[in-house]
Amino acid sequence: LRFDRAKADTIEMVRQELQEEFRKWGPVEEVSLVPSKALGFVRFAWRASAEFAKEAMAGQRLGLSSAITVKWAHEDPKKENKKRSREERAQVVALAMDRRAADLGVCKEHLQWQRKQAAGVIGPTSSYPDTSAQYAHARSRNRKPSSADVISMVHEADCRAEAETNVSKLERALARAEQLHHPEPQAPAPR
Repeated sequence: LRFDRAKADTIEMVRQELQEEFRKWGPVEEVSLVPSKALGFVRFAWRASAEFAKEAMAGQRLGLSSAITVKWAHEDPKKENKKRSREERAQVVALAMDRRAADLGVCKEHLQWQRKQAAGVIGPTSSYPDTSAQYAHARSRNRKPSSADVISMVHEADCRAEAETNVSKLERALARAEQLHHPEPQAPAPR
């Protein structure tokens, strides 16, 4: 970003200009500037908005800059934003697992037990998955399924549902193609 540093309120003017220009692509949560390095950071509420803005604003004229460069920031330096982001991701994963487990008929008590087991783990999986479920002779019918078992069941159910959806779409497409190539003879209209 290039701007006139001689003006008293230059930083605020640049912040407002960034806000106005990038707001066109979606809700902006925060705009921060690093004047010493001529950098600006724009945080969007939704990643999709940021992706659109990145593509649309790259090479555009802004302030005294003839063409701005737009890149992804690597990491937010603010600890509270990192923590908030991690908590939001964990909540999304937990809700998705709850919905999927309910679809598979897994009881809430088992899910609570799993969460207690994984309390010290960061992210949706444990540090190393239990692979014993891959071997039929190692699986005991009386034990509670491990988190790897549940994740595997969820993945299998997702794949099965996707395959069923694709098969029904293919059947409908084939039926339409068959109708186009071999239309049913129509009875002559009465006179």
